[in-house]
Amino acid sequence: MTGGGTPGALLLLADGRFPAGAHAHSGGAEAAVRAGRITGSASLEAFCRGRLHTAGLVAAALAATAAA
Repeated sequence: MTGGGTPGALLLLADGRFPAGAHAHSGGAEAAVRAGRITGSASLEAFCRGRLHTAGLVAAALAATAAA
């Protein structure tokens, strides 16, 4: 690795939200169902809202790291 931002950029490319991987997994919904955290439409909605909130924060942090 050569650049200072390379590790962050690699994490961004390897992340499941990258277009190539976003359709390959559900972001943990299956595990949440098995653990009893998703039991119906209301808990599924809450799970998805939580994923949307944290996905944006993680993506922003990785983008800032890659740009630094």
